[in-house]
Amino acid sequence: MMPMPRIVAVAFLCAASAAPALARSGAGLAAALANPAAARIGLPFQTNSDFGGGTGDVFRYTLNIQLAVPSALTSDRNLVVRTLLPGMYNERVHPDCRAGCGGVTQSFLFSPTAPIIIRVAPAQATFFLKTGSTCGRTRPQWTVPIHAGVDQLVTLGDPRKQIGAGVRHVAEKPDGGNDWGIRPNLVFVVPR
Repeated sequence: MMPMPRIVAVAFLCAASAAPALARSGAGLAAALANPAAARIGLPFQTNSDFGGGTGDVFRYTLNIQLAVPSALTSDRNLVVRTLLPGMYNERVHPDCRAGCGGVTQSFLFSPTAPIIIRVAPAQATFFLKTGSTCGRTRPQWTVPIHAGVDQLVTLGDPRKQIGAGVRHVAEKPDGGNDWGIRPNLVFVVPR
């Protein structure tokens, strides 16, 4: 049986081979998909492959399915309701390989409606450089990943999709945390 990371890699390669079917318009849609506070419903499938950490040869794969539904609260404030369902696979973390579903996370994000700075290339590609940080509650250790990559809006039937990939360097991490990773993603654009 083919391991899950290979199955996902094959699916993304198939989707990327259809890039000539790029949409002729949609720079606004590409920008909205790059803005987490935009009033656009999407169903992203985000994969994360993490390497290093632990004894140095740890491998962790996570598939995040994360539905985000924005709602306008006022003329200048949005509420984004996001549900995250992770599926995980770990090698060399425990004496055996482990796989299963992670904890479902429900978040409610309040954001201004003002746009963030986004540049969309003529072929509806968006390039990104972003970071974030988290700190553990029980052990105050920071994790600061830095992500860089590109997303491409494509037309492969209905609904439209966005495919993309990025790399991640973890600048600050707790002892045993992963060193780097890759992040391919596929977003189904929900029509309004």
